[in-house]
Amino acid sequence: MWLSLLIAFLLMISFINIRKSYAERDVFTALEARSAALFWRDLFIYACILVGSIPVVGSFGWIKSQLELLWRDWLTRRLLSRYLANRNFTRIPASEVDNPDERIQQDIASFCTETLTIAMAVADSTLAFFSFVTILYLISPTLLVVAVAYAIAGTVATLMFGKRLIGMHYEQQRLEAEFRYNLVYLRDNAEAIGLYNAGERESKGLLQRFGCVLKNMYSIVSWQRNMTLFKTSYDYGVLIIPSLISAPLYLAGQIELGMIVQAATAFGTVVGALSIVVGQYQTYARLGAIARRISDFIGKLEQLENQAAQSEMTALEHNATGAPECQATAAAAIATSNGIKTRVTAGGRLVISNLSMTTPDRSHSLVQGLNLELKLGARLIIAGPSGVGKSSLLRAVAGLWLDGSGLIERPDLSDMMVLPQESYMPLGTLRDQLTYPLSAEETGISDARIIDVLKRVDLAELSLRVGGLNAVKTWSEILSPGERQRVAFARLLLATPKLVLLDEATSALDADNERKMYEFVTTCGATVVSVAHHQALIAYHDTVLVLEHGGGWRLVEADEYLASLRKD
Repeated sequence: MWLSLLIAFLLMISFINIRKSYAERDVFTALEARSAALFWRDLFIYACILVGSIPVVGSFGWIKSQLELLWRDWLTRRLLSRYLANRNFTRIPASEVDNPDERIQQDIASFCTETLTIAMAVADSTLAFFSFVTILYLISPTLLVVAVAYAIAGTVATLMFGKRLIGMHYEQQRLEAEFRYNLVYLRDNAEAIGLYNAGERESKGLLQRFGCVLKNMYSIVSWQRNMTLFKTSYDYGVLIIPSLISAPLYLAGQIELGMIVQAATAFGTVVGALSIVVGQYQTYARLGAIARRISDFIGKLEQLENQAAQSEMTALEHNATGAPECQATAAAAIATSNGIKTRVTAGGRLVISNLSMTTPDRSHSLVQGLNLELKLGARLIIAGPSGVGKSSLLRAVAGLWLDGSGLIERPDLSDMMVLPQESYMPLGTLRDQLTYPLSAEETGISDARIIDVLKRVDLAELSLRVGGLNAVKTWSEILSPGERQRVAFARLLLATPKLVLLDEATSALDADNERKMYEFVTTCGATVVSVAHHQALIAYHDTVLVLEHGGGWRLVEADEYLASLRKD
């Protein structure tokens, strides 16, 4: 609807411009005839046309903005949906697609604006050309030939001198995004940097990146200067050439004064219509860079979606040809890659079959041929020296580690909860923190239940301290690391998942609170897989999975493992 309305207004503007050129011609012809009556009549008509064009021309920009906003809304929602689907946002390496946040927020907005600007310029130029080419031909065929030749020469020169601008603008988009990312990174890690007293060190890095931004921008400015000098000369030619050709015709008495004015207007319009590349080249250069960034982003999303589709088909084929117990499982396959398959099973059972994992660069083996089965309510703790892949194994179970082979059968993601060392605090109310990743409306949990859980995790005063469950704060700043970890355990108690993955989830807690949190976990009835360095936590588990450098592993009963530690 908005596009149709925009085209209708464009047609009206084109008609107004034609009518205005004839009215302008009549005014100057009346002046040449020294006829006061004709002059005032034609000037009145010309003024009426101008006044009548005000709402049309003024509304055109508003309609264009409406279409632009609708397009941005659609494109942003579509890309956000694809970016967040199947946890694709965790699977896009920064080395392949940098700053997806900027591509969604800024590049899409610029893309919609620049595309509509160029599209409307092309449409307007097309209408203008067909509207004025006849007028120019009737005044002087020579003028028409010169206009076409002049526009072709200008277009070729613009393409020759300006083609480097597209690459420069693409590089500028990348450098600006990198500089902005580093500023955000500084803000997010301000406290740690302050504790290191590393402000000067960070300043050097930021200024170095900003220097790259300015260096490329200086190159763009220089090339834009050259393009501006050329375009200014080109525009001046549009003013002079029609006078050089039409003035002799007027002096010879072949045309009227008003026709000289109309010829200048028609010549400029026809040349401008044919010189769309000259007039819009810098806009086109920016659009080319932006479109390439968005295209790269969409291409990576399509690659991930294709991998997910292939993995789902493989898993379904495995179900169809596998053992009867495999066929009986809930067969909703989840996206996998590089041979690792993840299948959803009923209940809280976790089964890992012949799992091998490598580092992303495939240079080191983390786990080789791991096999284990945990029934609902079983509790496993992963032990071993740093760097053997304990957290990576948890990520594989959660579906985030993609490098390796084997099969992982586990509950659906909605029946799982992962508690990492750094507990994520979303934007929103205190209630949102406790019901995350669902909203309070989705869970239907009462305020009384939330308050009770806060008491159980020793955060009884938190609600009063911040102003109630509806209080909105920057929670990652006002809550200590230990409080954030206890909020994560409160989420666990409210969600009652079937499988719980704990990755150093109590590292910021004192021994007493750590004991309380693990007692909550062991009594909730879920299957538990933990990574923790405190030996005291082994007592809350049944089995220990010991990982070794080089991919080796062994399963040991928790009591036996504790006895061996005491002996050592």
